[in-house]
Amino acid sequence: MRKCFTCLTILLVFPYLSWLHAQEIKPVDSTAKAVDTAVGSSFRFFTNASFITVIGQLSLRATEEAMAEKVNPVVLYDQYFTEFAREHHISPEQVRTLMNSWVQGNMVKEDDANAMLQGARHFYLKQYHTSSLYYEQAVWQQDEARSVPGAIQTEEAEALYPAYILAGNSSIASGDYKRAIRMYRQADSLLLLPAATERTYAAIYKKKNYLYTLLAATLVEAGSQLGGKAGYNLLTEATLVEKTLLANYKTATLVQEWAKTQSQLGTILHLQGDMAADATSDSLYMLSIDAYNDALTVYTQKDFPADWARMQLNLGVVLSKLGAIKEAIASFRSALGILTSAKNPRDWASTAYHLGNMLQCQAGKAKDPEATELFTESIKAYKQALEVYTNKTTPEEWGWTQHNLGVSLFEQGRRLGERDLLTQAAAAFRQALTIQTKDCFPAAWASTQYNLGTALWEESSRAAGGNVALLADAVTAYESALAYYTHKDQPEQWFNVQNGLGLLYEQQKEWAAAIQHFENIRDMEPMYAAQKVNELRRKAGR
Repeated sequence: MRKCFTCLTILLVFPYLSWLHAQEIKPVDSTAKAVDTAVGSSFRFFTNASFITVIGQLSLRATEEAMAEKVNPVVLYDQYFTEFAREHHISPEQVRTLMNSWVQGNMVKEDDANAMLQGARHFYLKQYHTSSLYYEQAVWQQDEARSVPGAIQTEEAEALYPAYILAGNSSIASGDYKRAIRMYRQADSLLLLPAATERTYAAIYKKKNYLYTLLAATLVEAGSQLGGKAGYNLLTEATLVEKTLLANYKTATLVQEWAKTQSQLGTILHLQGDMAADATSDSLYMLSIDAYNDALTVYTQKDFPADWARMQLNLGVVLSKLGAIKEAIASFRSALGILTSAKNPRDWASTAYHLGNMLQCQAGKAKDPEATELFTESIKAYKQALEVYTNKTTPEEWGWTQHNLGVSLFEQGRRLGERDLLTQAAAAFRQALTIQTKDCFPAAWASTQYNLGTALWEESSRAAGGNVALLADAVTAYESALAYYTHKDQPEQWFNVQNGLGLLYEQQKEWAAAIQHFENIRDMEPMYAAQKVNELRRKAGR
């Protein structure tokens, strides 16, 4: 009986933009137009400039948190208003009332000439592209209003810089990474001030470092989404930005920033390795490992345990892609020795998931009793990950964890001859299929359908006298997989399904259907197919 499970997909689940840190944004416009509200005496005379500042801070949070954690914007706004309310000793409802009152006020809506004001207003209304256009217009307005024509002075550049940052943030919120990159580069062009004083240089480099962190993160997001050569080139640009940051952080007072940047560089090189051809991939993965190890010279287990554990997680993922399975397992176990589901749920779940994958791979190469022990550990690791992953909050991660749990349960059940484990495997595959639908994840859907069919088939062989219902369900799952697998595009998977169907129909003595499936694979395995067809014709003629 020829059965073959498809290869497991190893997910890389760690956010990139979570490394960003908020920097205060001061409003370009300081026009004092009071907004009378009834939410408290301290807010009765809030100016437009005050609201621009508040929404500018919200913009930064949206850039740094929403993209990193995939937080729903409504939830993010509520979180921000709650923090703001606590700081100013009012209720979150009062903050929202205040903001809505300002946004809907005629004085604000009709002041179209104030681009900074309109940029903030449209950001609050989640009209992000329009917000970005207004913020860019604010730069032009300030530039035209400069008292001294010609070269931009330090103070004037500092006034123009925030508008470009906010324009870039709004573009990120709208999903327009290309425009965001252009806005950030425009902001950078304003900070090239060779005549600046020593004091100004310090302030400028602080702004530059923050800006470069935003720019690198946006280049990574854009490159990852774009893929291909163009995406790879954007990641290369991101590595250059990170190396500039590393040069800027080479001081004794900025060692944590330097370590963080090394970590970010390691992740970019890792992503490039995923995109590159095989020969180049390994060299990029090795460079990624070097960067993570450099970060570990600062992120020691004693001083920065959580960061140390994250580096172990990242190292483990890269090592797994280099085929260093034992070393990857050691890294994941080290990370789990520090991380907890309560304090570090995302990292803890991701580490448990990846550990489960590597234990499964190692078990596949081992012999009993070691293989059985490794599959047991793999099952345990996946179940730990499922304590955090849910089908609602992290559906894709949950779906893949269910799928890979099903594989380990199947292998363990097959080895031990325990039908209960095979039943659990089929249940896990069915759970995965609630997320891995044909429309959303066609390749994963087909793989899981095939694995479900194989698990059901194996379970039927363990049932007393066989089980017709299980065999019928196995046929249905295999035939579903053929809706995606084709002879041209996925020849190996297509062959396995066709062969499996032939054997299943043979087991059910449906000779004509079995013969047809073996005829389908005649061009790929002519001798094997011919032998099976002749054998089935003899059986059918009895």
